[in-house]
Amino acid sequence: APMYNFPWPNASAYALSIQANYIDLTESAVLGLVPEFCVGQKVTFVTAWNGSTSPMYAPPNVVWPNTIYIWVLSSTFVNRDTPGTSWASDTWDIDPASSNSASPFGYWTTGGGKNVNLTETLHFSNGQSVTLCAGGFFKMYRPTPSVVKKDLQGQPKVIWLGARTIGVGTIVAYPNSMSYEAGINTANGNFGGNGKFVQVIDSFDCTGWIKVDGVSEDNPKVSNALDNQDPYEGADWPVYANTTPWWRSGSAGANLVPLDDAPRAGSTLVEEIRLKMHFTDYLMFKPTGDDSIWVTIGKVSWATHSYVPAWSYTITPDDNVDDVDTFDSSDAFPSWSHVISNH
Repeated sequence: APMYNFPWPNASAYALSIQANYIDLTESAVLGLVPEFCVGQKVTFVTAWNGSTSPMYAPPNVVWPNTIYIWVLSSTFVNRDTPGTSWASDTWDIDPASSNSASPFGYWTTGGGKNVNLTETLHFSNGQSVTLCAGGFFKMYRPTPSVVKKDLQGQPKVIWLGARTIGVGTIVAYPNSMSYEAGINTANGNFGGNGKFVQVIDSFDCTGWIKVDGVSEDNPKVSNALDNQDPYEGADWPVYANTTPWWRSGSAGANLVPLDDAPRAGSTLVEEIRLKMHFTDYLMFKPTGDDSIWVTIGKVSWATHSYVPAWSYTITPDDNVDDVDTFDSSDAFPSWSHVISNH
């Protein structure tokens, strides 16, 4: 059967366009508008005929089950969640079959200008077919991360916590724990939601008993492990739209996500003590909406690298904690293959 190709926009009586979350991208372009969505928000695309998704506006005599869809969505997005295990994280990626579905969707992880293009081939009951094209533009809003206030309990430092026990001083007893407030900046944005931390231990080399994947181990060496739970410390925090984070002593502040950590290690006098750990703190945001997902808006790293020889009470080196600095702009999802817990 002959195939007729029409360039986009087509001049037929049935004009093909794309809707994103019920917003017609062709109509928006005519009006000089570019719809804006938010990272982590579910954006679903459907075809429309003459600006409507109603079947009564679609071309007649089309054998719809035989329709071929080829969608191209600009990066960076995901749309498939592969569940993990009790000790391993979920994995987000792109379902390759979605590019040929009638109504694909995506969760974007990066901000800025985006586009969508569709090549659709219709097959008619008389055996003929036609290929049409449609496209459109939209924007993706992405909040920005920052360290609003660090060293809330003083400069982090590994100190003696008791007999043959060292650690980044606890918030109760010593002003030396790793404690800071991260901010999620939504200024000039119409999207609020929630924020949280997920802490991944990139490397763990500590003396003493600790649970790895639910089993107590003595002096374990582990990499790529979740620190206790997701979210860190079991909490997430409100994030308000169009708000610049602020912190003031004695006040709740706004758009803040706190983190306080006090890792420790111990041993007997006749054995060395090691507290050597590297952490990556993922700051994550989830926009309001039942279909939204958590996405990373930035991450920051810190580390401890302390050692006490057997029969010694000298912590080496003295400058033994690499403090947090600034968040990067990473959109990588936190990933782990183990869980370390101290309770």
